Amino acid sequence: MSDSDEAALEWGKTIAERLVSYLFEHESDFAYSWAEARFAHWIEKDPSALAAASYLPVVTIGEMPNLAVLAEDA
Repeated sequence: MSDSDEAALEWGKTIAERLVSYLFEHESDFAYSWAEARFAHWIEKDPSALAAASYLPVVTIGEMPNLAVLAEDA
């Protein structure tokens, strides 16, 4: 949750980077960067897409979700 789309997008990119690093740290012999791979990122506004992702945690800016739990779904 955020007061601005820009702040939410930036925090989402931070979470994505940490999650991808976590996944590769635990499942691979090499490091991988979400940011360096230039993955797409956006704030989803489509209600059906949001409903499909309802199992994902909602966090505030600065709050990191449990990466181990997210990794189970990756």
